[in-house]
Amino acid sequence: MKILLVSTWFTEHGSPPLGLAYIAAYLRENGYSDIEFLDYSVLGEEKLIERVKAAKADLAGIGAMSNTFVFAQKIAEVAKNTLDVPVILGGAHATIMPEQVLSDKNIDVAVIGEGELTILELVRAFEADKPLDGIKGIWFKSAERPKRNEPRPYIENLDILPFPARDLIDMEHYIWQPEEFPMIVPQTGLMAIRGCPFQCTYCQPTAKQMFGLKARARSPKNVVDEMEYLIDKYKLKAIRVGGDTLTADRKWLFGLCNEIKERKIDIPWGAATRVNLVDDEVLKAMKESGCYSIWFGVESGSPRILKEIMNKGITREQTINAFALCRKHSIIAGANIMFGSPTETKEDAELTLDLIRKIEPDCVASYITNPLPGTFLYDYAKEHNLILTENISDLNRHSASTMKRELTDEEVKGYLKKLWAINKKQKLSYYLNPLKKPYYLAVSAKRDASLLPKHAGFLVKDLALGLAMPFALAKYSLTKQ
Repeated sequence: MKILLVSTWFTEHGSPPLGLAYIAAYLRENGYSDIEFLDYSVLGEEKLIERVKAAKADLAGIGAMSNTFVFAQKIAEVAKNTLDVPVILGGAHATIMPEQVLSDKNIDVAVIGEGELTILELVRAFEADKPLDGIKGIWFKSAERPKRNEPRPYIENLDILPFPARDLIDMEHYIWQPEEFPMIVPQTGLMAIRGCPFQCTYCQPTAKQMFGLKARARSPKNVVDEMEYLIDKYKLKAIRVGGDTLTADRKWLFGLCNEIKERKIDIPWGAATRVNLVDDEVLKAMKESGCYSIWFGVESGSPRILKEIMNKGITREQTINAFALCRKHSIIAGANIMFGSPTETKEDAELTLDLIRKIEPDCVASYITNPLPGTFLYDYAKEHNLILTENISDLNRHSASTMKRELTDEEVKGYLKKLWAINKKQKLSYYLNPLKKPYYLAVSAKRDASLLPKHAGFLVKDLALGLAMPFALAKYSLTKQ
């Protein structure tokens, strides 16, 4: 049986579509080696559709987020009309809106949550022309209306899964993708943990439905085995160890750090976690094992927004402490920030800017708060009649004019510019005073050197922008007077 797998989303930060790659690897491990993998990030829309039409597949599996569902529908239509095969949709949108998914005449099955075990059973059922009634974790079309099967338990032992089938992906496209500071290339990431026990309104309950509230970790040995494989295969100079709450289980985290050190994995690695899940001992262990970068979900500096709107479960004090500790241990610390939450006022936004001035993050990623379908925030926005668009493709982390806010679109964009200016001034100060954050300058130099082999042009542009930064800041300051 030949299987077509299609990723419909544009992945950020040089991250290949590992979810579908895990499914491909699990299928191959169980005897289904004839797999074609098509990636929108690599091919673009026109070439992707051409490849779908030309595929000689017996089954099509499509992965989609909510904001790519419309495009996924187009791919489903092409697959159904051209190939006349069963079409399966998986990913976040299928998980949270299976009835809507199955209302599309070209989609036969919606996979709920983790897909590896479920897809294997579906492939076997379609191959043998057997009914789908006994397959856990799916909704499917029946004669009268969509039928919901029993949920599938989450995979408790993630070590049973083979490493993702990266050989089906154009990894050269990803590992050399130049990114914003601090990522060093060539680089890629792996997933060490699935699931998150926290209840942030902009993620939950979608994250729970996908991977559960329990953080399930692969064994440290299994993670480091994959690190070794990736370093050897792709000659990496940096690696990201993925998971929303990498430091939630201290015992596991220390086990991972020890495994890295004992096996002499001499490569910088980055992570992401929460500000309330790090302390001096944790960061010391991470640094000693090669961790050079951590991203935190800071989101807002307003205690009211953090508590009443985001249900974030953190405080300003915890954020200040986490960034101070990262600085102590010479770890690059990044802050994810959101503007435009429901009820957020100018006073709330100013508190966020004030917090950025205090913590001096080494890098900032800024977003516009939008209620993603399936989240508590979406339910809140619906209940309060805030959503201004029915086009779910617009409900992403960067679109304005999607929701009624206390702040106008212009004010939200203005705060994004203020955040940019504050952070750029901070970075400029590191260069003017090398003793302030010497580790920042060291990582910056490594990053610049890593760009030379394939991205010299990007490096020149990067350096030119850096030289122009004082003038840009001066111009910005003059326009604000």
